[in-house]
Amino acid sequence: MIKTVPEAFQEFMGRYEPTAATKEAAATKQNYLRDSLAGHLDVIEDFLTGSYIKQTQIKPKTDIDVFLVLDPAYWQKQNLQKPREMLSFVFRQLRKTYPRSTMRLDGQAVTVAFQDGFKLDVVPAFKTKEAYMIPSLKPPEWISCNPKVHIELLTKINQAQNQTLKPLIKMVKCWKVTKSAALRSFHIELMAARIFSNTSDAMRADLVSGYPRSLSFFFQQACHLIDEPMT
Repeated sequence: MIKTVPEAFQEFMGRYEPTAATKEAAATKQNYLRDSLAGHLDVIEDFLTGSYIKQTQIKPKTDIDVFLVLDPAYWQKQNLQKPREMLSFVFRQLRKTYPRSTMRLDGQAVTVAFQDGFKLDVVPAFKTKEAYMIPSLKPPEWISCNPKVHIELLTKINQAQNQTLKPLIKMVKCWKVTKSAALRSFHIELMAARIFSNTSDAMRADLVSGYPRSLSFFFQQACHLIDEPMT
């Protein structure tokens, strides 16, 4: 059957779109995790980060990032000032919920891997006035960050782009998979946000008319941004 160019692009992206069953299983797992940790720890706030909650995730990846903001008392009274001590403490609490699952400390998170391919990355944090402090093992240090800023930025630009930015990001990630490109998914998201937040209103209106033009524009601009630090 002959397809138009836009239809071919939609079909390409559809091959990598997570299924309804996958999305339902992901929701069940992350809700169970958050409810369980609330029973073991004094949690000030918890929320999802990463491509799952930003709706830029493609299959077969099934990572879910959970940001866990703990009561400052853990820092002050339980001698958890060192990054490894903090992550190890959360590891022990997670082991109570997942006694048979594969678990490990992984950079800035405790990772829980399941036999069905899902993976939960739990990032412990403490709230500061303007951001959050999270532990990192490489090198051992505390890092200031605010993942909510990236989530809100992507949502804002996606709305300005008539809800086309997130699908475009998924297509670039699909390209990354087929070409085995050495690009991190988060880097792709940040480049796309910068590229399409800096376009004029007239150009933006033209770009949202179709993914072929948008993707062409993205790759043209990404050539100049690829080596720049993204924050």
